[in-house]
Amino acid sequence: MQIHWVDPQIVQWCQYLLDSYAYWVKQELIHRSGTPLDQAERLFNSAFVVASHGVENDPVLNYGNQVALNLWKMNWKQFTQTPSRLTAEPVNREERARMLEQAKIQGYISDYRGVRSSSTGERFLVNQVIIWNIHKPDGTAVGQGATFFHLEVFALSYSSPGDTKQICPKLRSGLFFAPGLYKTGEVTERLKVHAWKACVRLKPYRGFESRLLRHYLV
Repeated sequence: MQIHWVDPQIVQWCQYLLDSYAYWVKQELIHRSGTPLDQAERLFNSAFVVASHGVENDPVLNYGNQVALNLWKMNWKQFTQTPSRLTAEPVNREERARMLEQAKIQGYISDYRGVRSSSTGERFLVNQVIIWNIHKPDGTAVGQGATFFHLEVFALSYSSPGDTKQICPKLRSGLFFAPGLYKTGEVTERLKVHAWKACVRLKPYRGFESRLLRHYLV
């Protein structure tokens, strides 16, 4: 299996990404000891999502660490050929575009949340997302990065509408769903960016978010 983070261009990109994060957020995203190659490996294997896109008119994803690849259910080649807008469903893309523009103006934002979908259609709500502008040492803008530690997965189906007891195994282990937003076997068009307001936890689980991200490390 090809290890993409060892590519010199990716190693350099990781330095732009990490340096820019430290510049805007005033703290390091990861421990920065070792060589740039060491840092690229550490970033790729971090236990949280890190992704970025370039500055094209229709920006294309150009980096995703292992957690991001697992979450969106893509390999490196698929991920880095995907326009970043496609990580969100059409109904959520206008809100996403406004958020990216806000980050571009301010340098970074740290409180974004919104619904995203994987390549297989799994919907999930991302919370407390940090988005920042990526630039070279000379100030040239080259992209935007995003990272988050918390997510909630929506159920795609359950046995009968309105039944909050007969649900998929993921929900029984403590995930979230939005009651009243689903038909049998599908999510209705009423699922919006702010559907999180209707989310309820069916079974309390301490450490829920970190457990979820560990799931995507596998």
